[in-house]
Amino acid sequence: MSVPVVEPTTIHMPSLARDYLARAEELFGKEFLGELCEEYDRGRSSRTPPEYPHRLARCLSEVRRAVANPIRGALVAVNELGSILELFEPWRGDPIWPSLLRSLVNPSEFIHALFTLAAARHLAADDQKVELCDEIEGRRSYDIRIVKPGLDHILAVEIKTPAELRRDWYLARGRSFGDQDATRIIDKALKSVGKGHEGQLGDGKHGILVIGGFFPSRVEIWRLGEAAKKRLRKSEGREQILGILLVVIAIGRERVVWTPQLSLTSIELYSQERLASWTWYTPNPKYNGDGNINV
Repeated sequence: MSVPVVEPTTIHMPSLARDYLARAEELFGKEFLGELCEEYDRGRSSRTPPEYPHRLARCLSEVRRAVANPIRGALVAVNELGSILELFEPWRGDPIWPSLLRSLVNPSEFIHALFTLAAARHLAADDQKVELCDEIEGRRSYDIRIVKPGLDHILAVEIKTPAELRRDWYLARGRSFGDQDATRIIDKALKSVGKGHEGQLGDGKHGILVIGGFFPSRVEIWRLGEAAKKRLRKSEGREQILGILLVVIAIGRERVVWTPQLSLTSIELYSQERLASWTWYTPNPKYNGDGNINV
């Protein structure tokens, strides 16, 4: 497998920033985004700033500054906003759209929505229809439904976005990401989807578990993949799970280098300073169903 080399393109950053801001305001609402940025600015100047600033608000604030002061470093934020728009815009007009708009308010829910849309785009294929699922009051529901011809049941996809998989979580604590951390994250994610009838991937529900995070280290991806492989081999009562899909989003000037040791199944690199997403799929050797998905 080879990684496409994308040549840098010449752009007029203020014009691009203004275009993305206009699209964002038209898509999400100008008044709402203004309030979101004001709240972000208040939190940033507070004596006790939030541990996890709202990623969309931070991005918008940096893009607005890029219009007036187009320094090279601001291109990362500009491209991140463009990538966010690419993920959200196709779902406008879908029945799930009001729910996606509500997710923008809460920083954690926004991250969850972002990875849900990234996973949906990755899983969409000619022979499998991908639908986003809304919350059902009083019930735990999965996030994505996959419908394939010839199957008498749907395939469910549940998204988990652990706080530990945001790179600043470890940097802020002055520590690195080790094997035990990877195992703990996989165990927690498997436990959270439930085993019984009420579980998101419990009895009677066939599907996959998606774990998403913001950090570009290939070593960390490998550790999570190995932890997923070990846990699926040993785990009991998880025969309905096809496998675990890791979705990793890296935003920044990260040059992707292909190494044979890392069996990355998909790489999307929009530019050298744009959103890049990796996926690593670990199949469950104990899966007892008849459905397969394209990953």
